[in-house]
Amino acid sequence: MNGHNYKVTGTRALDLGWKKFSGYAPYPNSESEAEEHHALENIGWNNLCLLGIETKEKFTKPPKHFNEASILAFMENPRSEDENGKLVGLGTQATRHTFIPELKANGYIKIENKNILIAPLGKTLIEAVRKSPIKSFADIAQTTEWERRLNENPQGFENEMKNFIRQAVAIPFEIGLPPDENGIPCPLCKMPLKFGQTKSGHKNWYCTGYKNGCQFRIWENFNGGKLSERDVALLCSGKKTPVKKLRSKKTDKEYKARLYLDADFQIKMEFAD
Repeated sequence: MNGHNYKVTGTRALDLGWKKFSGYAPYPNSESEAEEHHALENIGWNNLCLLGIETKEKFTKPPKHFNEASILAFMENPRSEDENGKLVGLGTQATRHTFIPELKANGYIKIENKNILIAPLGKTLIEAVRKSPIKSFADIAQTTEWERRLNENPQGFENEMKNFIRQAVAIPFEIGLPPDENGIPCPLCKMPLKFGQTKSGHKNWYCTGYKNGCQFRIWENFNGGKLSERDVALLCSGKKTPVKKLRSKKTDKEYKARLYLDADFQIKMEFAD
């Protein structure tokens, strides 16, 4: 019509069924209801004419956030039943509830009003993984298919996954936050930090205000643990890092702890256990 295509939608009752005994009107009577339900009977399809155009502004509602109960239910049944009628889920009933505290402790998610929200670190990780050779790990359809094949043939699946991992890790890729345009501000003088390497080969973040006497710096390695750019940003903003695996210099034993800066801007530890 006038060089444009228009779409007509509506309803048509083929069989009223129980409604004809209940006094239920087959079509809505109110004007508001009629906006959403249009009867298609008695329309002269060959004699339609456009009387006017009206623009209506409507807003879609985003899906509800996951909470602990809904995400566990989703993991149990992320898709419909397979051909054999068996539900294909993510993980096992014994392990599904353990991942939420781990993700929260490491800064990938946060809990607000019982809702599970993805943190910036988690979003960065997902986006990076989806662009990497191991992107299948972030694909629900693929991982649920793996669960099914694992159940059918554990040994064959193990061999298949070994080959997949060998090929994936052979291709280098990086996961990291994009650098801030202004750099990480020094907690002492607010000048931006830079990442560099000393003559001895040790890497650190140092304050660009060193010419003015600022001696603040954070070494990349702390007690056997590597500090990422995000870790340094959290430390300099007065926050704690996610739980990191560290190693004691005295006993050579591994332990877990969060790191933070004290009042003197020295790195301190908050043990996970």
